[in-house]
Formats: sequence, C-alpha cells, structure tokens
Amino acid sequence: MLIEKPYCIGDEILLEGGAAGEVIQINWRSTHLKNGANYVVIVPNSAIAKMRILNHSAGSRRYNATLTVLVDSRNDPELTLEILKQAALTCPSILEKSAPSAEASEIHGDRISYDISFSTSSIASAGEARSQLITQLYKRARPVVAKRESSQFMRGVDSSNSYSIFLFPEKQVFDHLPLLEPLSDAEKAHLNAQKPASLSGWRRAFSAKPND
Repeated sequence: MLIEKPYCIGDEILLEGGAAGEVIQINWRSTHLKNGANYVVIVPNSAIAKMRILNHSAGSRRYNATLTVLVDSRNDPELTLEILKQAALTCPSILEKSAPSAEASEIHGDRISYDISFSTSSIASAGEARSQLITQLYKRARPVVAKRESSQFMRGVDSSNSYSIFLFPEKQVFDHLPLLEPLSDAEKAHLNAQKPASLSGWRRAFSAKPND
C-alpha cells in the first residue's frame, strides 16, 4: 500500500464492502477513514490490499449513492416514483444537476422495494444527504405508520423484519394528522393553503376559523 499509493491523505475513497470516507491517516498497519457520520473507520492495510478501491479524488469528487425503501403495494407505483424523486429533489445535499432517480426493483407480496439513486458533491456529504432524504420520506408517510415503523423501514429488504411505509403527496399531510381529524374537508383545504412551517404553526392554524 505504501509503495503503490492508490490513495493519499485527504483523498475520498470507497472500499469494496461499503466502507467509505476521507483518508485522514495512513501507517504501515492500517488506514484511517473519516466517514459521512464523522466516525473514524480503521481498516487494516492487509485487508485493503485485497479490495477494490474507488478513489473519488483521482477524478470527479462526486459520489453516487442509493437508498432502498419498502413501500406498501397499495401505493400506485407511478405516484410512488414521483414522490420519491420529489423528496430527493428537496434535499440540499443532493445535487440537482445529476438529477436523482427512482425505480422499482422488487416486489415482496404486499410490499415493493424502490431504489432511490442520488449524487452528492463528496463522500463526506453523503451521510447528511441520506439523513435529509429519510427526513423528507418521513414527512410523506402516514404518521400512524411512520411513528411505529420509522426506525425499521430502512432495514435491508431481505430481512423478514422489514416494514413498509405508505406514502402520500405532501399536500395531503393534513388528511393524515390525528390532530386535525375533527376538521371538515374545507377546513383542511384552508389549512393546506396556508402551509404552516411547523407543528406549532398547524396548531395556530387549527385554532383559526376558515373565514378569519
């Protein structure tokens, strides 16, 4: 590793098996990487010597990533694909020029797995982008489902313990909040037009009358 030098301090690399990050230290025994979650990953050089290495600093520093989610099959696939793409487009850390994409990859009875592909400016920003994307997906999931399964729906799709989510357009958020169940459709439409930015905003709007 020290002779061929496939990477150096400051390079952003992706190792076969999934380990990725910025190289912050190289010694005769191991390589230290700082990943997108700001953790230091220490990989023995003897193991790296047997791996394929992608050095993003050798060319473009752009990093391509994929997030897989399980969605309830009651969701129309075309609508789901549009919602997933729109969710990715709202994330500041995801590049717009390399537009994010979504595709249905597998069907599992009452669930369909979708792969969301996106690009970030570097490996270091990939973790933040993934977090932003999960947040946007949470906003577009039925709260009753998201509250119970939000910690589990990002598990591997092959796991028997995986859960699916049920998505809806963000403009329909008021139709799925228990807090607003007593309101009529007209009152919900009025609140939706106001687009309050937070739950406190919803509560303030909830206490107002449509004609106020």
